Amino acid sequence: MFLEDPLIVSEVISYVKSPDEIIKLLRKIEMAKAKYSKEPRKFLVILAAKSDAAREIKRIAKKKVTELMIGKIIEFAYLFFLILLRRLKFE
Repeated sequence: MFLEDPLIVSEVISYVKSPDEIIKLLRKIEMAKAKYSKEPRKFLVILAAKSDAAREIKRIAKKKVTELMIGKIIEFAYLFFLILLRRLKFE
């Protein structure tokens, strides 16, 4: 999501398994800064994230992103359980 006035750069993601998503947002922020010569408000909204990715995203966000919202942090065992359950349901 992008808004020109006021300058807002944001990303809304349903599921994150690596910190690459915040890297994409940071690139968009740098492009907006260069184009408009001012600091944008920054938002990253994640509905669900793997626990290790969430930790890394939180670390990066403290330095770079103003607003970070993560809905659910999923542990690997829970994720494996959901995948297994889904396969059993569709077979």
